[in-house]
Amino acid sequence: KYKYGEDAASDVLFIRHSKSNKQYRIQNAVNPIFSPDSNWIAYSINEKSKKINTIYLHQLSNGRVYNWNSKGTYRFLDNGDKFMIHHNKELMFFNLVEFKKHYIANVSAYLIDEKGDILVYAIESKNMIGNGIYSYNFKTKETRSLDRTPYQYKMLSWNHDKSGFAGIKFLTCGKKNKEIIIFTFLNISSPDYIHREYNWRDIAGRTQHEPFAITNPNIDKIIWSKDNKRFFLDLISDNDVLKQNDKLTVDIW
Repeated sequence: KYKYGEDAASDVLFIRHSKSNKQYRIQNAVNPIFSPDSNWIAYSINEKSKKINTIYLHQLSNGRVYNWNSKGTYRFLDNGDKFMIHHNKELMFFNLVEFKKHYIANVSAYLIDEKGDILVYAIESKNMIGNGIYSYNFKTKETRSLDRTPYQYKMLSWNHDKSGFAGIKFLTCGKKNKEIIIFTFLNISSPDYIHREYNWRDIAGRTQHEPFAITNPNIDKIIWSKDNKRFFLDLISDNDVLKQNDKLTVDIW
């Protein structure tokens, strides 16, 4: 159990481990979260005098502490054996069983199967070297390259059973999109995964407002059908063709 001190100017985190009966008192700790099994707690401390924010990971049974200087967000994954920090374009995973860290940089988008062992992520670097879609298996520690192109990637979306996902990749010219491609990967846990791509130019005419769809598709999100056989694109207009907040939907199959 934990609680804050009554003095708001100096928050104190009180922790008592119910099994070992060990107690901890941590000054200026904020945003505490427990692991699913309550054996770990994470929190952050901001040292204003040094302008440093530190994230702490505390194993309650023995008092062991790990820390990282980071202003990122942090959480425990649902399967209970991993802790992650996300800051800017860097992901850090800490294995709570093996006590090992795994870093990935230049990540523009990512998906995690929290009850499984699969991470899917997009790499986007300034010189475009290494740009693409990758998967990482936490159990086998295998990294696979699913797609390597000089495109930028965004809006990755799991299908319902997380056996596949969709996303968007695009090329820009100035502030405008030069080319937009919607892609899917199915059966990603298999060596024979299925990769399909749909160029926006080929599907734009399916909307009721073709000029808007071709010149400036503002895609809000990707929605999968429950049978994983179709997905839909929610489109939002940012010009005068549609009223503000109106949506278009394109059915992709």
